Amino acid sequence: MADAYLDAVMSVYQGEVLGESMFSGLLAAAASKHQPYFAAMLQMETEAKAMLRPLLMRRGLSIVESETWRQEGYGHAARLGALSWPDFLRVFIEEIRVYVDRYQGFADQAPPEDRDALLAMVEHEKSFIRFAEAAQQGKPAEALAALTSQLKVQLPIASEYI
Repeated sequence: MADAYLDAVMSVYQGEVLGESMFSGLLAAAASKHQPYFAAMLQMETEAKAMLRPLLMRRGLSIVESETWRQEGYGHAARLGALSWPDFLRVFIEEIRVYVDRYQGFADQAPPEDRDALLAMVEHEKSFIRFAEAAQQGKPAEALAALTSQLKVQLPIASEYI
């Protein structure tokens, strides 16, 4: 297996480590009306990491989570958390589109046995875009559904927040 492909797979996993710490940081600082979104996003990142672990192990890659990536996630949380909600949504969409394209490229070049996991990551990232677009349109229930529809383990999110 080519080193570039293995590096790409590892970057997807560590990107979820980054995302988990980022959403944890955003959740900690969020207004109560935005907390359900960040709680769902945090759960999505946790579940995505778990889903990717069999692929990493099959490829002989470490599932140890990088503290460097985790700290980078906290830095992103500080930067994004300082934005107004409309600015956060706009920047978030711009940044997530990069991941959709990158992960699609990885999936397109993946061996058949890895493709489903990487395509799931493309869908995972697209759900963040669906969330942000619905939130921009003032559709909080649709925004939350874009996230919770991805969860294997549902969180008890109270409807009064949406």
